[in-house]
Amino acid sequence: LLWARLAPLMRFIFESHTRQGEGAHWCGVMKAALSMIGPEVGDPMPPSPRLDGPGRTRLAGMLADLGYQVKPAAG
Repeated sequence: LLWARLAPLMRFIFESHTRQGEGAHWCGVMKAALSMIGPEVGDPMPPSPRLDGPGRTRLAGMLADLGYQVKPAAG
């Protein structure tokens, strides 16, 4: 049951690996997630890309569904 709740997030984290480089990179996803639920950890260092706006929105929804309090996006 817990795995069923975590599976969408895990698929998203490893999306670029499972889709041969297309989609969100795990490092950008992890750093964005940490910044959304805890202290700001910054963006990944190049060449790892920053998670884009639609990806951040998708990630925030997944984290909220898991019960995390997601901080509002910095404006």
